[in-house]
Amino acid sequence: MMACLAVGVAILDAQSRPSTDDLFDGNTLQDVWIHINARDWAQLRATPELNTYYPCDFEWHGLKARNAGCRSRGHYSRNGIKPGLRVEFDHYVTGQTFLGLTSLVLRNFWQDPSMLKERIAMQLFQRMGVPASREAHARLYIGSARDYAGVYGLVEDVNEQFVAREFGRGGGYLYEYQWVSPYGFEDLGDNLDDYALRFEAKTHESDSTFALYAPLRQLIAAINAASPAELEPALDPYLDIRTFLTHAAVENFLSAWDGLLGEWGVNNFYLYRPADSTRAVLIPWDEDTSFIRLDMPPWNNVEANVVMSKAWASPALRAFYLRQLTTVSGASGWMLEEIERESSQIRAAVASDPLKNSTGAEFEDAVGELMIYARLRAGIIQEYVAQLAPP
Repeated sequence: MMACLAVGVAILDAQSRPSTDDLFDGNTLQDVWIHINARDWAQLRATPELNTYYPCDFEWHGLKARNAGCRSRGHYSRNGIKPGLRVEFDHYVTGQTFLGLTSLVLRNFWQDPSMLKERIAMQLFQRMGVPASREAHARLYIGSARDYAGVYGLVEDVNEQFVAREFGRGGGYLYEYQWVSPYGFEDLGDNLDDYALRFEAKTHESDSTFALYAPLRQLIAAINAASPAELEPALDPYLDIRTFLTHAAVENFLSAWDGLLGEWGVNNFYLYRPADSTRAVLIPWDEDTSFIRLDMPPWNNVEANVVMSKAWASPALRAFYLRQLTTVSGASGWMLEEIERESSQIRAAVASDPLKNSTGAEFEDAVGELMIYARLRAGIIQEYVAQLAPP
């Protein structure tokens, strides 16, 4: 019996139908092919700062999404040599999906010579129960000549499909945090436009400003009004603070410089509130600026974040945060094995990557540094925790 996978997608026997689990299978180095006009590809690379979409066909394992939209993406990683890419399968064809996905991110690893940090980080979040994107490495091929464009990361986009998978249902309110200036959940006042500036709505975009941002104003107000002693019960209707603290613990273990306790305030997260709830949860994103500082202490930048500074002043919440930090440190053995496994998986493809922003020697050095980090970081964390809370 034959069945159609999705609009514009190749037809397969129903029993052999692949899924997103196959696309993001980290046990396989995936191969993806973007069929794009040579002139469009040249223009995309010539103007990487623009978000102009170009028509393309996306192919994986012989399955094609035809007439999808492809554009440059990224912040500091944007470049015209090896552009990061965003593919929207429904950009030109309303309702089109690929394996149920409406979009997909292809990360270019421009700032990470090891090409491993992001994927390792997301797996650690998942192991700790924090909702995070699935990722896999892939070889990317471009155009009718199937030119090899190098090693990329296939990243599950945080969108309606993601939240439906993670939370069992969609329909809620999803926001992507936009960095404007250093910010740590301080009170923004009553002007809802100030919330809209920092929290970009990714669902319900046509709702009123009040419907979108009044609940965020309530959340921020509750954070700032609560004392450390009453922080958890005061925030419970508005924020899953235990998942927040676990998120912060994972980022501290990874010494992430641009996350919840970043050097320039909070950054790189989504906020999601289910449709039938006022309680929000944060979702990590873009963790390639991790593994930076081997000796980062558990209290790093705590004072610059209102939630964390109050949680740190609460004996119960600080103890929970330190327990979570100790728990994630226990994954160092797994992390060491995973770094070795993934680096072996991509090593040959990295060596032949014609557009990478590093040399083969720099790749090996970067992998070696990650392995040293995995060996030593847990012991450093345990020493810090012992100083703060002797057994």
